[in-house]
Amino acid sequence: MRRDPSDMVRVPTGKGRPVLHQCSANIVVEAPAQAVWDVVSDVTRVGEWSGECRGCQWEPGSTAAVPGARFRGRNRRGGLRWTRLNEVVLADAPTELVWQTVAAGLYPDSVEWRLHISEDGASTRVEESYRIVTLPKVMEWALAVAMPAHRDRSRDLLEDLGRLKHSSNTERRRTEPRPDRSPPSVSSANERPRPENPGSPRLIRARPRIPARPRRRAWLRWR
Repeated sequence: MRRDPSDMVRVPTGKGRPVLHQCSANIVVEAPAQAVWDVVSDVTRVGEWSGECRGCQWEPGSTAAVPGARFRGRNRRGGLRWTRLNEVVLADAPTELVWQTVAAGLYPDSVEWRLHISEDGASTRVEESYRIVTLPKVMEWALAVAMPAHRDRSRDLLEDLGRLKHSSNTERRRTEPRPDRSPPSVSSANERPRPENPGSPRLIRARPRIPARPRRRAWLRWR
């Protein structure tokens, strides 16, 4: 994927481990912050910009991005497929959205995802970060072997942001007002302009008089 000169990946932390526990990336989007927020806060649209999550849906009782709301994501990486339950931790429109995967059952790990949106001149800078909250050591080593791409998520984050940039620009074009291109009204040719004040005198042009045709004398008819 071609990178924008303004794109930047921060140096990930957690070196020395089989899986990096924290990394982040950011990108500049030519769209207002509200347009970016409208995309990321609707979890049903995550599949538009996430490379691993193919789609999300709200859990019963949740309909919007507010703290405590839960949603389930369907993920795929290569031949592996799995679902994860997520919970919104922070939703500060239109600047920050944070959610975590819920540790339960076969998935005792938990990961925090954070999207920070800030104005950058006439554009908007979006930063996405990934932080492992809990991850058993046995699962960490197994994850590094089964999914090598999870050893360092920096490139994944940057590619996610590239797709988010496209979706945000599309959202901006969809919501911005369109110019009025309707043709100006044309008055009827037979319609006469009316004076603003009904009592004011009107200028009426006199019709030109056509001279009468001379009548021929009766005696000429018998010639």
